[in-house]
Amino acid sequence: MPELVDRVFKTIVLKGKSKNLYVCVIHGEAHLDLKKAAKDCEEKNIDLLPLSELEKETGYIRGGCSPVGMKKLFRTFFDKGVEKLLERKNTKIKI
Repeated sequence: MPELVDRVFKTIVLKGKSKNLYVCVIHGEAHLDLKKAAKDCEEKNIDLLPLSELEKETGYIRGGCSPVGMKKLFRTFFDKGVEKLLERKNTKIKI
């Protein structure tokens, strides 16, 4: 269903040099720029959280990380495309 592609977003968990974790929500077809993410997170550098640490750190398995209502509190960043999606009729959440 190509018309639904613009409604797909990915939740990506990052780990900074400080060992702090961050959550980024980006459009399904987008790529995350780690240099920009590090700057936004006020980290010297940042990388994807290794898959082997995901469940231990977040409480979720790969594919099961929801950015809203996570078990632990993480600083979360949303792609600007999320705002456009929320402006549509019948949207059930507010950020």
